[in-house]
Amino acid sequence: IRLRIERKGGMESLLSAAAPAITDYVNSDISNNFEVMKRTCEGSDVIPDRFENSVFFGYIAELMDHWRAFLIYFTDAALNLLLWRGSIKIRIPQTISPLFSLVNIKDVPIDHYGMQYIRVWAPINSVIAFIWGCILVENAALFPSFVLFCVPWLFFGLLKEESEHPSPWHRPRSIVEVLQSFAGMKIHTTIIANECHYEEQERFQKLRAEKSDQIKELEKEVMKESEMARVRREEEMQMIAEAEDSIEMKSKYKTFTLNPLNGTLFPIQQIVGNACHGVRFFRNMMEWELPEVALIMAVTCFIASIVLAIATPYLAWLVQWALRVFVWIFLGPLMALVD
Repeated sequence: IRLRIERKGGMESLLSAAAPAITDYVNSDISNNFEVMKRTCEGSDVIPDRFENSVFFGYIAELMDHWRAFLIYFTDAALNLLLWRGSIKIRIPQTISPLFSLVNIKDVPIDHYGMQYIRVWAPINSVIAFIWGCILVENAALFPSFVLFCVPWLFFGLLKEESEHPSPWHRPRSIVEVLQSFAGMKIHTTIIANECHYEEQERFQKLRAEKSDQIKELEKEVMKESEMARVRREEEMQMIAEAEDSIEMKSKYKTFTLNPLNGTLFPIQQIVGNACHGVRFFRNMMEWELPEVALIMAVTCFIASIVLAIATPYLAWLVQWALRVFVWIFLGPLMALVD
């Protein structure tokens, strides 16, 4: 049994997601086929209508996985940004610097003009951060424009990182392919060989697993330290209670017990579930699993950042005069005439 929705292009797919959902009815005479279609449409994990321990802790585990992935991205990006590590490769002519003349000529490619180039890593992100830092120090009013600029900066940076994944199945669509989808053009299909870049994928997954294990070890150390601090607080409370016989002080460690019969826990489960759905959508968008939405948001924020940067002096003048008029009219002595 196959269920699919056909659309003409990427723009129609995007607009259909923004439009109200259309209800389609599918009938079946066989109960087994109906169950298969229901699981295909709704998924195997149906949202429960009551509190369940497995569902609640599953949501918590998923949020923790998203948090670890965020820490991996954040730590790598912060180190590359602060230490001026190369982010993209650029071509530089062989004769541009004596330093590059040390490169073996046999390893330098030659273009059809006879010019020799070498590829070097350029710290583009560090340069962008340094320029924005200098601008914001001199003109702090451009901070809202910088916040808007961070959105496309982050989107395109993650697109570059995800595009370098060794698995061709994991790589997102390029910007050219997304634009071709918007225009209704046919996208060129690529045939992926069996076990393509299998060894590179194994090394990449091993590196990701090692980083995740390091974060888990840090979390265990933090939990261990918090547990030791709790024990010390209990011991101090017991010593105080023994010293002051007239005051009965009891220190008990209160744990949050999960009772499936407690109806107040179901709303909490729903809140955590909604948070999981929101984080899933946000992560899929940031990793360009939703390339149309990601590209539209990146381009829109980039244009808004430029417009806001140009209009900042005029907005400052407008806000200043608006506040002057407000103060003179509503806070001045003219209000005595109103009274």
